[in-house]
This record gives sequence, C-alpha cells and structure tokens, in this order.
Amino acid sequence: GPQYDFTLRTNSVDAVYHHPQTWIKGALVEGGIGIQGLFQDNIYGGLSLIPNFRAFGGGIFGFERFSLEHSDIDLSFRLDALSRTAFLYRNDYLRHQRRNTIQQNDCDYDGLEATCGHFFRGSTLSLGWLYHIVPEHLDLKVDLSSAIRFPNIDELYLIGSAPTFPVYALGNPSLPTEQTWNFTSALGWRFHWIETEISGFQSINERIFELSNI
Repeated sequence: GPQYDFTLRTNSVDAVYHHPQTWIKGALVEGGIGIQGLFQDNIYGGLSLIPNFRAFGGGIFGFERFSLEHSDIDLSFRLDALSRTAFLYRNDYLRHQRRNTIQQNDCDYDGLEATCGHFFRGSTLSLGWLYHIVPEHLDLKVDLSSAIRFPNIDELYLIGSAPTFPVYALGNPSLPTEQTWNFTSALGWRFHWIETEISGFQSINERIFELSNI
C-alpha cells in the first residue's frame, strides 16, 4: 500500500456586500464588508507525518475608497480567528514530550492518543494614499499595511522528513501568529512614450505571542 495516504476535506463560505456609491463632502465613497468561514478536516494513514486535525476558522473584513479631486484614499481592515485541534498518536506525543515542546497540561492524553487544541486570532489593516501631482502624468503613492499568518500544522507538529522535500524538520507546537508590517512609497511619471517609477519599501516581521490552548 501507499506510504502516505491523506484525506483532506475543506469547506468554505464567502460573502461580500458592496454598498451603493455615495458622495460625502465632495468625496465619492465606495466599499463594502464581507465574511469568510472555513471548516477543514484532515485524516492520514501510513507512515506518521502530521497528526489528524480539525479546524474552524473565520474572518470579517471591510474596505472603503474615498475619491477626491486630486487624490484617492483606500482603507481596509480584517479580523481573523482559527481554532484547530490536533490528534496525536502515542509515539508522536511522547517524542514531543521528550523534546520538551509539549507540556503535560497542553493536551488531553489517554495513553493512546493526545488531543491538543490551539486558538489563534489576529487583525490586519491597510491604508493607502494616491495623490495626483500632475493628473495623468505624475503620481505619488504611499501605502501602510499589515498581514498575519497562522502557523501550519506541519510547522507545529512535524517530526521527520517530508516525502517531497529533502529536509528533516522539527515542529514546535508553541509557535504563535506571525505578523508583518509593510510600508511602501512610490513616485511615478507617465508620458505617451515613457513610464518610470521610483519606490522604497520597508518590512518588519514579528511573532505575536498570544497563543492559547483549548
């Protein structure tokens, strides 16, 4: 039989509402709100690689654009949460305990299988400004944004080598949410025969230690 056998079920729902365009104090306003939901179930067989897991996630977001005579302003936000439960077989659970990456009170262990739950949450924000210095020819763009990423199941629990990637990996179940802040500015010039742009970029990456066991 196969060395690895995966069954991965993913169900998702997305809904977005765009409100009617409206004028507010000389600015054309357009945007909307949305929601996203996710259910994921993973079952594997064969050689031990990653544990079975079940995950529920969701997010809510909103976005608006304000268009003025010589500039445009974009503003958006998003809130996300993820609840994930992993089911570790005895040997994998004990290996993590020997490495001291799982403490006794982190999981419910019955001697055969350990149930380990995590809850992640985070928020992101994006603010952009476009100024038409010379309409149709010279523009200044500034953008400040953040992004988050919850750790994958292999980053948390993998102990061994992946079948398609030549590396031996050791997961860490205490990994928190990763967040990045980005700042970009650009000056662009356009003409009928040439187009140029000068831009600068700054990125800050950090881990948010707000992990909680469930």
